[in-house]
Amino acid sequence: MIGDGHRARSTMPSVHVSTALLASPEWLLTAPAARGHWICLLGFCARSENAGRIAGAGQWLDVQWALVLGPSGNRAAVDTLVTEHLCEWCGDALVVAGYPADAERAYRAQRTAGHKRAAERAAHETGPEGIPLDGIRSRPARSPARSPARSPGGEPTHDALRGARAAGAEEEDGT
Repeated sequence: MIGDGHRARSTMPSVHVSTALLASPEWLLTAPAARGHWICLLGFCARSENAGRIAGAGQWLDVQWALVLGPSGNRAAVDTLVTEHLCEWCGDALVVAGYPADAERAYRAQRTAGHKRAAERAAHETGPEGIPLDGIRSRPARSPARSPARSPGGEPTHDALRGARAAGAEEEDGT
């Protein structure tokens, strides 16, 4: 409805605001409510990872703006942000001034590299059939070198019974 800010993946953990922007006349002469709305827009853009550009925002209803900007958020609040030069309309998209798009690109690159390293590590830790390796002995996990004599329930295993039968047969032969 509003965007893809609620994906089941990690998003940018923070948004850094330039101190130059916070010292600018546009910021200092802006009403506190508009400052709060701008911060909310920054947060929405960071969660959506949309590079500070909210596509289709020109068609949003006041209810949608209230979900992003808070209870006092509406189209009039956005128009105030545009007047104060904290946002601008680019066709039907709203572009948020001061959004750190370079930080978003860096975060995406780190996340992609992390996924790649995790996939390489997972491929390294599995055998040819995709069975997880033990890591110590380089053999498939849950596949012991020899079967235990007893199962977890205390019953003798098939290999243990076979070994006992073979030992019994040797005793009968007198060997």
